[in-house]
Amino acid sequence: MKKSTLISIIKKVLQENNSLTKTAFAEEKILIPRRTPEERRRNFIKATHQKIQQYIKNGSNGDLDLSNTPITSLPDSLKQVGGSLYLSNTPITKLPDNLTVGGWLDLNNTPITSLPDNLTRVGGSLNLGNTKITSLPNNLTVNGNLYLNDTKITSLPDNLTVGRSLYLKNTPITSLPDNLTRVGGSLSLSNTPITSLPDNLKRVGGDLNLNYTSITTLPDNLTVGGSLDLRNTKITTIPASAKITGEIYGLKQENIMKKSELKQIIRECVTEVKDTTLLKENKQEFVTDDRFKTIAQLHTYIENNVAKSLNKMLSAIGINAKITAKIDQHRGESRIRIKSKVFSGTDLGLFQYCMSRVEFVFFGAGTINIKETENGIEYIPLVWCSLNLDYDHIDGGSNGSSFVFPGERNSHLWFDIKTGKMLKESEAITAFGEK
Repeated sequence: MKKSTLISIIKKVLQENNSLTKTAFAEEKILIPRRTPEERRRNFIKATHQKIQQYIKNGSNGDLDLSNTPITSLPDSLKQVGGSLYLSNTPITKLPDNLTVGGWLDLNNTPITSLPDNLTRVGGSLNLGNTKITSLPNNLTVNGNLYLNDTKITSLPDNLTVGRSLYLKNTPITSLPDNLTRVGGSLSLSNTPITSLPDNLKRVGGDLNLNYTSITTLPDNLTVGGSLDLRNTKITTIPASAKITGEIYGLKQENIMKKSELKQIIRECVTEVKDTTLLKENKQEFVTDDRFKTIAQLHTYIENNVAKSLNKMLSAIGINAKITAKIDQHRGESRIRIKSKVFSGTDLGLFQYCMSRVEFVFFGAGTINIKETENGIEYIPLVWCSLNLDYDHIDGGSNGSSFVFPGERNSHLWFDIKTGKMLKESEAITAFGEK
């Protein structure tokens, strides 16, 4: 329908109902926007400033989220933010003097070039990633993480305190303060021109990332709570006094067993000798099953039903884990591996303050006994599994823990290939007995 036709129809309807005809319709302005883009921008700015004033009036408690707004500055009357202050993706260029922030201060992707000299404390993390910042104020304390990646910063003040991780990836920084003795979380110096670490640096609580740096040696007595990334560096040895908890990447270690491999071997040995139940896989007999013509077909069946059963069991206790299962080869054996969604943040409840990531996994076991014979595919019906949680500490390092369903005495599960169901150990003992 043409615009002129639509206007004529509307005019006629209005006239028939004795409505006013001298309206915007009569002037053929029905499709003209009520406000111009400039008017909308001004109204957005006005509403943002009103939001700030209301926040101050309410005592400056809680978070103040101004991210993705057109604000360029904050009023001098804003002296404190009780919670977090979010300013990412705004055109803000400066902060008011004497400002204190109790939680996060997020300035990611803004044109800000400096912080007030009297900004001395940020209660949470400080995110300055992808800004034009070149320096930090003296006596600054950041209780959380400090994000300086993709900035032009060239040095850090001697009296800087960072409670958790320090991220300096893709910056022109050339050195760290000599009095930097400890980083609570991870330290990322990837793709920087830095040439050495301070001799006094004794501990990095999380990962230490030196990928694509010119550093050639590590300080004596250095402890790294997480992984050490030495890829694309000239470091060839690690001091005998150094202690690395996690994996070491980029260092030739032909004759050195990785700690993760050693942990897995220990778990498997413990699994084999631990007297947890009289239900033993090796006491079972192989059976034939004409449902499966190939081993690949049986593998697919097991993968689908292990995931389906586990998701149903976890859903029954209020956990949406989104489990997937995959059979892979481990030392010549077929083993069931599972993955779940990554639990983090508020998903973890009170544990969000001590863990940064949690996932469901199988530790050890999950071995499937299958063989091809002249009678077809044969297998042992029950497959023993151990459900566990694999997690990362919030300040670096990782570990695992058994996951025990309510009413059970341990984390052990049995997958019944015949029925395609995962059984808790008490259910398996009831169904099959202890011998």
